[in-house]
Amino acid sequence: MMPEPLAVGCLDALRRTSISLAGTERRVTLDPPRCADVAGLVVDPPRRPGRERALLRGELVQTVDLDGAPIWAEHADLIIDDPVALPAVIAARERLYAFLVEQGRAFAVCPSCAADVELDLAFYAVALRLAPWQVTDGPFLAVPRLALPEPPAPPMLCPNEERPAVVRKIAPRPPSPLRAERIDFVLPSVRAGLTGTDDAVAGSLGDIEPAVEAAAWRRWAPPGQDQPDERMYWAPTRAGFRAMLRISVALTSLRDARSRPIAPTPESVEQLLFADLQFLDVLYTATHDLPVELPADGREPSGTVHCPSGHPFLPVR
Repeated sequence: MMPEPLAVGCLDALRRTSISLAGTERRVTLDPPRCADVAGLVVDPPRRPGRERALLRGELVQTVDLDGAPIWAEHADLIIDDPVALPAVIAARERLYAFLVEQGRAFAVCPSCAADVELDLAFYAVALRLAPWQVTDGPFLAVPRLALPEPPAPPMLCPNEERPAVVRKIAPRPPSPLRAERIDFVLPSVRAGLTGTDDAVAGSLGDIEPAVEAAAWRRWAPPGQDQPDERMYWAPTRAGFRAMLRISVALTSLRDARSRPIAPTPESVEQLLFADLQFLDVLYTATHDLPVELPADGREPSGTVHCPSGHPFLPVR
């Protein structure tokens, strides 16, 4: 259960570009950030006004090297204020994120014999009409789908009351063929050669149960309690953390390159590349939220796959 790695040149070509900054040609290298670096900068659109510059500056500082050196806030501001440089950097960044997300792989496990079938996101787009996934929203990082909806706010008179967890339903499925026994995955960062021996590389994706999500909110963002400075964004009002927490709940397993288990928690998800989180977010939609219809003419439903032994099944939950 490990796809072929990417040719190094593919990623390097996307990471490197040149821009004209203040009339001078500069070399730009994009470094895919971890969730810990940028998840706090993922903000719901209604909460962005007045913070646009700070959000964009923060992500550029975490992502851009200029002429081989990391940039600081003043360099980011130069890029933001340059009408030529900023669109070039934003476009290059979007191409990089989109490419990385597409490198993730799902391994749908046959319910009859436990063999797996390797699939990419393009399979779900063609077979189950998965809509194009959004990695950016204009100059900002797009809000992951699992960040929505935000848990309802507590009553004004009881501000520390626990927020109810969202009930997530699985889209309609026909009675046959059987659904996958399990949805395993390999993260995009693995194929891109961006992981070390202690980093998460693969795991299994399950469901988000309301009771488990509620317990996760109580543990990781307890109402009425302040978070430490490094976790100021660990709150129900912050889209990046909502996605991290819900993905941690959906993960049934996570392991590193030496097959050592990693506990699926917001702490471990925070150490993933942000592109890994984006991939898992899209994969959850692909395997949980897309309806599968049984054709009236008796044909197999669209999206049916066959394991090496020939057993048909649906690679969904």
